Amino acid sequence: MKALVLIVALALFSNASYAQHGRDIVTGPHDGKMQDIGGVEVELLVGEREVTLCLYERNAPIDARNFKAVVTIVSGSNRERIELRPTPTGRLTGSSTSALRPYSALSLELTPPNGPSATIKF
Repeated sequence: MKALVLIVALALFSNASYAQHGRDIVTGPHDGKMQDIGGVEVELLVGEREVTLCLYERNAPIDARNFKAVVTIVSGSNRERIELRPTPTGRLTGSSTSALRPYSALSLELTPPNGPSATIKF
């Protein structure tokens, strides 16, 4: 019975904190977290050491070569900034110096070719 009460309490707590977060995070075409930032839809893909960013406009992929992006990863007391560079496939990608830990806090700073930069948390 105590286990059931604990599970219900955790479910309620997690939903309340998610609701306070204030935005919806959906899954993109490559199963990454997808959000809107500065009028561009971004899909963040995180591997063991690699971070990849796919950009979309009206659900169609756009070339990311003229964009600049930096991902900041915070895990415990560790903090790392990863500069993402354009790839021939039109994505932005970068690598971490160490293995990325699950449940790390990630923030993305995206600078479009003709506008101010914007920041969003994942």
